[in-house]
Amino acid sequence: MISSTEAISLSQERPILYYDGVCHLCNYWVRRISHDEHGQQYLFVALQSSSGQEMLEYLSLPTDIYQSVILVYLGQIYQRSDVPIMIADTLDGKWKLLKLLKIIPKTLRDWGYELVARYRYQWFGQSETCELPPMDQRDQFII
Repeated sequence: MISSTEAISLSQERPILYYDGVCHLCNYWVRRISHDEHGQQYLFVALQSSSGQEMLEYLSLPTDIYQSVILVYLGQIYQRSDVPIMIADTLDGKWKLLKLLKIIPKTLRDWGYELVARYRYQWFGQSETCELPPMDQRDQFII
């Protein structure tokens, strides 16, 4: 298991994305990032895992409500609408378009993020358990 302090240290080399492992929308984006980044620089952690729970506790966030994706990168912790912008900084191609979110004031971006987070299960669905990653990508996932 990776601890939250180890994650912050490890993130100096590789971005670590914490996500809701039962959310279909979250899993879709994790699969896209994993597929598109080819260099396997990202590590992924479901918030429901023991490592994910420890990060939530470290940030004093609820451990039973997963309202924000968390990115730990270069020793910094990003949440809500800042995460897609930081992902755009680390990936090439069409991902760079996410940088356009910077022109929207953060309060408005976060409001939109929270709206989607609140209704994502209704709009996109959810699984009973966290999805298992494909065999060829398992080394990118921390349990």
